[in-house]
Amino acid sequence: MNCARHSKIVLSVASTPKAIEIQIQDHGAGMSEAELARAGERFWRAEHVRQSPGTGLGLAIVDRLARANNGELILASVAGAGLKASIILPRAEQHKAVSHDS
Repeated sequence: MNCARHSKIVLSVASTPKAIEIQIQDHGAGMSEAELARAGERFWRAEHVRQSPGTGLGLAIVDRLARANNGELILASVAGAGLKASIILPRAEQHKAVSHDS
């Protein structure tokens, strides 16, 4: 996510019995549909941020971490209106305590 300097970023967390959802919304340039399709690729950067510092790894790392935890990263954007990243992670199942008594 790359937004204009000093622009507002909104972070929210929601919890359900089955999952936790973390949302980050910026108010930067946003991405087109074609850019959103590539946003999780390592080292790929949108055209409008190529002159800014960065490696193109941030969203790729978040996507892989979410999937490694049986979750997902969902990106939504309208060019010129910012980007919303939603990280949805399932809650760990409650395991019954196992008794080791004979």
